[in-house]
Amino acid sequence: MRKPFVPFLLLLAILACNFPTTTMGGATAAPVFASPESTPLGAAAPAPTLPPTRDPNLPVVSPTPDSAHSLPTLRGDYIEYRVQPYDFLSSIAVQFGVTLEELIAANDLPDPNQLEVGQVLLIPPQSPADSGPDFKIVPDSEMVNGPYALFFDVAAFVDAQPGYLKQHREEVDQRSLSGAQIVQRVASEYSVNPKLLLAVLEYQSGWLSDPNPRTSTLEFAMGVTDSWRTGLYRQLSWAADNLNKGYYDWKSGATSGWKLTDASFVPAAATINPGTAGVQYLFSLLYPENEWRHTVSENGVFETYNRLFGYPFDVALHPVHALVAAQHVAADGLIARADNGAVVQDLDADGYEQTGWTILYMHVGAEGRVQAGQTVQAGERIGHPSCEGGLASATHLHLARRYNGEWIPASGVLAFVLDGWVSTSDGVLYDGALQREGISVEACECRDPANMLQR
Repeated sequence: MRKPFVPFLLLLAILACNFPTTTMGGATAAPVFASPESTPLGAAAPAPTLPPTRDPNLPVVSPTPDSAHSLPTLRGDYIEYRVQPYDFLSSIAVQFGVTLEELIAANDLPDPNQLEVGQVLLIPPQSPADSGPDFKIVPDSEMVNGPYALFFDVAAFVDAQPGYLKQHREEVDQRSLSGAQIVQRVASEYSVNPKLLLAVLEYQSGWLSDPNPRTSTLEFAMGVTDSWRTGLYRQLSWAADNLNKGYYDWKSGATSGWKLTDASFVPAAATINPGTAGVQYLFSLLYPENEWRHTVSENGVFETYNRLFGYPFDVALHPVHALVAAQHVAADGLIARADNGAVVQDLDADGYEQTGWTILYMHVGAEGRVQAGQTVQAGERIGHPSCEGGLASATHLHLARRYNGEWIPASGVLAFVLDGWVSTSDGVLYDGALQREGISVEACECRDPANMLQR
């Protein structure tokens, strides 16, 4: 299982590992599961106070449009593509954001079902559809697992609904989890707001309102009919990963719009916020244009969210507006969570990983690992790299940071600094370098002395 879509640093890779399993039903013993709603681990730390919400007696006001984002230019020229083994014309069309009909016409193909490896195809320029809607679906604070999520009890909410989710159980990594525990686990692992996960799940499958949902949703609750993604945990993990991709791609200016399942390309409205971009991207992977436009309108997933939780912009809080221009290394802090291969260090020591600065260490083996509630100092040992906590082919460690639940890029203005080594990146996932005193060590999926750093 892939871990969250965030700019991690690949630090170590040495030994082969086994893959985790996810099965429906199974074991009856419920595990002890650390929940962000539990009592904070800090010394009697109070719950954070948040800005007041809209007075219920006042009318709902449409959220202010974002300042227009600078969008990448669409490809306007023909390019050449050489057919690869196992290519299909339809998959090539989807890859380049053109329709199958446009691709056939550009190459005057007498039989589009016959392609030869090495054959050169002309890829026509993208013909964008009308711009996507500028309707805002959720604020950024309802996209990330930030401060407002502390006040939401996933288990109590799910139990109060009439639908199938409250009776669902499945085995994840040899632990039996309830539906609510799976939602909370995915929210914690990917730092996506659990209310948004519940809203998209309800929109796709009706698991909160329908005690007998469609049979097809029991294995594929999000509608992703992939044999590698059976079960609620994998379906919701896929959804959270792609919500994050849309959110952070929009924030970084890495996308200009969405390629839908019918191969049409819809330019994004320049004034949407990242939270809305995350939702628009997720559903672009599930629907053709007509259904997609309905889903991201006020009558789509927004209506589902509003029905379940109320008007989302009543609780808008910008996750990183209070972020100061400071650099952080692995530092002193309280261990807020240590399970499923993850260690989360809380730098403000209030015991809440949804507030302030936190550092995530991923794939830390259980043996010898620090425990939740411990306070550790910079430089102290937290454990050892492993394959625990997701799909992995070698022991390694991921290191990432969050502020108020939002993942912070490893490079750029707030670059990671590790014993003087500064993280840099060209924007490619799992690629980059560490630089110090004129020396640059590039990321590599290998075991090479030139790529090994030690103190």
